[in-house]
Amino acid sequence: MADKTKAQLQAEIAELRAQIKPQETVEQMDKAVKPVWAMYQAYIKVGFTEKQAWELVYAAVDGASQPKITLF
Repeated sequence: MADKTKAQLQAEIAELRAQIKPQETVEQMDKAVKPVWAMYQAYIKVGFTEKQAWELVYAAVDGASQPKITLF
């Protein structure tokens, strides 16, 4: 086993971190979408059509992302 220089080790670490980053992003998106998917499934379970369920989910997500305008 050849000894690696500090620069080689740092380059290897940087490359490995670059490989990890996309996977972390995927995991974060999976975690974020689970409640939305559960809401969609709940609407279907109570009798809404798939289209109606998506419209309701869209309205909920869109409404939650809008800034709140209040008098106070």
